[in-house]
Amino acid sequence: MPGGVRDAAPGGPAFSQTGFGTIPMLLILCHCIRRRLLDPAAVEGLRRAVHRAGWQCLETGDLCDAVAGGDGAILAALRQEGCALAGCHHRALAALAARARDDAANPILTLDLRGETCARALATLGLADAPPDADVPPPPALAGEDAWYPLIDRERCTDCGRCREFCLFGVFGPRQAGGVQVATPRNCKPNCPACARICPANAILFPKSPDRAINGAVLDAAELASARIRLDPRTLVGGDLRARLAARRRPELPPLFRQGLFGSASPRPDRGAKGEQS
Repeated sequence: MPGGVRDAAPGGPAFSQTGFGTIPMLLILCHCIRRRLLDPAAVEGLRRAVHRAGWQCLETGDLCDAVAGGDGAILAALRQEGCALAGCHHRALAALAARARDDAANPILTLDLRGETCARALATLGLADAPPDADVPPPPALAGEDAWYPLIDRERCTDCGRCREFCLFGVFGPRQAGGVQVATPRNCKPNCPACARICPANAILFPKSPDRAINGAVLDAAELASARIRLDPRTLVGGDLRARLAARRRPELPPLFRQGLFGSASPRPDRGAKGEQS
């Protein structure tokens, strides 16, 4: 299947009745193979349990890349009613699903393997751990580029257009329903989160950022208040923005933000050694 996706079981989605209600028996599982932001044990534990239960399972090396690149298997699965999505934080997964579904209003069940445990994901799905000797297929060989681009949380976005005005590389554009959308995600510069920093509603997400303020993590009131940083772009980078962003094409990425600009205002770092240069 394209994009390193593996289909564990044939047929369309079915549903299972558990104490949590109606649970889909189709799971899309991201491994985040490039940045390794997810707990490998949690990913493998969920994968084994789903396979053992006989569910349909689509595994992808990088969900961000699959969605941006138009992976047919992943997009078709996301557009089906009744599928679960496992990977990074809930808001980031929901935003990826909304992008694939053209902002469809139907909610999707998300499982956070970056900030929560495998046990919690299994409990949500009503599944048990797979024993060590369970007859499950080995992990597939997965591919996927390290895709970095913004997502828009539609529940927070006010369509003010500041992101579109700010971005120098045409990442944002108009959408048919009005307002803005991420039109050309591949134009985004690796590890640049600048547009998220100037969003007054904290509606722009970068799933792979180590900063909880912008990676889709659930924030408490104090974290959310500190995340809503409104700065003039010239103050933000301390110089010519276009030149500094263009320079980030080189392998030695220079810091985008002035040292100590955010101080203690940014919430605590999230899981993952790789992340934005700040």
